[in-house]
Amino acid sequence: MEYKAFASQALEQFKSLPDEGDELYKRYFVAMPLVEMGESISKPSVENEDRLREAANRTAEELRKKFDVVVWSGGAFVSESCKVARLLEMSDAEEALGSRMTSSREDKIAAFLDAYSSKVLLIDIPRETDASLNLMFINTSTPLPIEVMVNVGENSSLRMLEYCTSHSNQKSLLGTMHELKMAKYSKAEINIIHNESKDTNVICWTKARGEEHSETKINFVYNGGSFTRSRNKVDIAGYDARAEINELIVGAGDQKMDISSNVINSAQSSNATLESKAVLMDRSVCILKGYALIDENAAESRSYVNERGIILDKAAHIDSIPSMSIRNSNVKATHSSATAPIDEESIFYLMSRGASELEAKRMIVNGFITGIIGKIGDVLVREIVASIVNEKVTTRNFGFVPKVTTESMWLAGIAHASSSIFKGHYKYRGE
Repeated sequence: MEYKAFASQALEQFKSLPDEGDELYKRYFVAMPLVEMGESISKPSVENEDRLREAANRTAEELRKKFDVVVWSGGAFVSESCKVARLLEMSDAEEALGSRMTSSREDKIAAFLDAYSSKVLLIDIPRETDASLNLMFINTSTPLPIEVMVNVGENSSLRMLEYCTSHSNQKSLLGTMHELKMAKYSKAEINIIHNESKDTNVICWTKARGEEHSETKINFVYNGGSFTRSRNKVDIAGYDARAEINELIVGAGDQKMDISSNVINSAQSSNATLESKAVLMDRSVCILKGYALIDENAAESRSYVNERGIILDKAAHIDSIPSMSIRNSNVKATHSSATAPIDEESIFYLMSRGASELEAKRMIVNGFITGIIGKIGDVLVREIVASIVNEKVTTRNFGFVPKVTTESMWLAGIAHASSSIFKGHYKYRGE
């Protein structure tokens, strides 16, 4: 494949594709100035590289994490000890592009990232290898679109943190495309934290495929950016394969977030869970679009979609649209959705016990999100996420690293096993 021809074709497809192609959701999407962002990508970076390295080092110290790969529009750093990751210019990565799961024809965001990405990060975990990897992507005044290709070999495991941040006070864009291929008996936990500034537009594309007996867990935290559009698709394609997507959305100010996730049971005895929780303040808006498909060949499979929202201010708004398509009768499947303002009686009760109104709201929010945070395996990442949420609820600010504390960690207990998700549902009572 010749990269320039590929990028040119992707650009034409980006221009022609609609913002939202799904008939169910075509009235529910966040419009973003992608054309304007695309025009600004070709502008040369004016950021001082030394200052960006210093900023990355400060962020690493504040998060108490050592980052193996740090990427910004004009440069990058890859640790010498990192043997499983390679950062290439897109024109040098045609072999990786040739084996992709994503077609630029299937979505506007995918076509945009295909057309404008200049770098690709290849992560290859060999067979029977345990790997841990920390990535940092920094948006500057020059937009950063990047593609991340991950292969987890047979009987291998990967624990990965991806932290997205901003180092600019100008309107810009951070775009990430992920492809994750899980071989037989492999395991992966991917934690992706978006904590960009209010001047950053965020676009994300994630596609994953799990072969037999594989276990895939992807935890998304959407906290930053002015506009966010995310598209996630996970195909559980192997016998007894498992996939779990957990999403935590925290909005404040005028933030607009459009999160669409699909889980597909393609094989027999496959298991899929999609859980989304949103906390909105001020005038923020969130659109949650969770969709599950159970294929006709996926007998004895299980699928669960759960969307929950809590509103702290009257001007905040959530559209929650779960959906499910079932093509085999020998399965367990259910979906649910609930959104409500914060319970005034609970606030009154907590205040009567000595808490301030703000402290009461923080306690309720922490209780609401603990089911998501508790599913994160890395204890330090749990602390980071809990600290980010508490800081935002307290100050309504985002895009910077708060002081990482264990203040709310008592709430982040062990998540319930996936086998218990159906016990409270009316269709499966007594089982």
